Amino acid sequence: MYGDVHEEDINLAAANRVAALIEADDTLDVQQTRTLDISVSFEDRIETAHDAGAVVYLSIQSNASSFADAVGVETLVSDEVAADDFAWQSAGIVQSSVVTATEARDRGVRSQDLYLHRAQMPAALLEIGFLSNDEERAKLLDPEYQQMIAKAVYEGIITYIDHAPPSFLGPQAVPADTSNSCLTTGRVATRIVCYG
Repeated sequence: MYGDVHEEDINLAAANRVAALIEADDTLDVQQTRTLDISVSFEDRIETAHDAGAVVYLSIQSNASSFADAVGVETLVSDEVAADDFAWQSAGIVQSSVVTATEARDRGVRSQDLYLHRAQMPAALLEIGFLSNDEERAKLLDPEYQQMIAKAVYEGIITYIDHAPPSFLGPQAVPADTSNSCLTTGRVATRIVCYG
């Protein structure tokens, strides 16, 4: 907690905004691991993604540091993920999209010892800013800034899915009738799982 700001409130607000954008897109489906301020274990988060048949898992979090001047956006993947894993590609695209939209400092994509290695789909943890920095915390509390982040995450997910091999996205992404041009994008009922 920073001042009267709880990290989970920012995280959940951001994830809910991303989910709303995905739900409005009839080529995508979203499953949130939580929609209320409740604690969900790492195992349950991944199990939800697996049970949903997700092709992407994204955890949206706020960062903090003992250094008050630390700022920026970074995206993490499990340190157990191979360098050629799609997790790196999806993380890089979402990272770039959020940094471009917000003009936040780009802290890059890196690996860390995370629970995400249990996921059977590309999985990343997006750190949307530092609550420990007064200026960045004020931005994270701003509904317009939250929406900017959400739109950038949504656009990053779309970019990733549109460039992923259809076979990777699962059988739902390979249309039986390719004469319908709206089905050739590989986004038919593609499921995304978000945790915030």
